Amino acid sequence: MTERLLQFIWQFQYFNNNELTAVSGENVQVLLPGQFNTNQGPDFTDGKIRIDNTTWAGTIELHIKTSDWNKHAHQHDSNYNNVVLHVVWENDCTTTRCP
Repeated sequence: MTERLLQFIWQFQYFNNNELTAVSGENVQVLLPGQFNTNQGPDFTDGKIRIDNTTWAGTIELHIKTSDWNKHAHQHDSNYNNVVLHVVWENDCTTTRCP
């Protein structure tokens, strides 16, 4: 799996949208996957999701591993302040540790 392939899968919604869950166990539904961003910042802009009964609108970032967020230093980049969903292929973090 590469990040670009994951972006392609997300962009065209080539997955079962009925079985998405957050790490916390909440149901996640994609209402709008957003527009692929070719500029600096999150991978998709203008996305809309529903987590349980709450609808969120904003940007969406994708990574192969959860820990890539920190490796890419997104936590220090204001371009990522409006991310409403961090999509990952593999969750390699626990509640107490993220490599």
